Amino acid sequence: MHIVQRAFEIADSDRACLKVSDILQALFQEGYGTGGRVHFEGNAIRTQLRTRIEKRIAAEKAASAI
Repeated sequence: MHIVQRAFEIADSDRACLKVSDILQALFQEGYGTGGRVHFEGNAIRTQLRTRIEKRIAAEKAASAI
């Protein structure tokens, strides 16, 4: 699986990841090398990942409020 695709999966599902650096750490722990981190240097992808994290957190809060 491509590192960027996996990063978005982590952003959508891993409750321990609250920021982009958490996602990068999770990728490293899964065996993705540091060379792939170049994909995450741009503001656009970092913004997209932050948005996904925020949506996941909001959905989790909404679900727990029920």
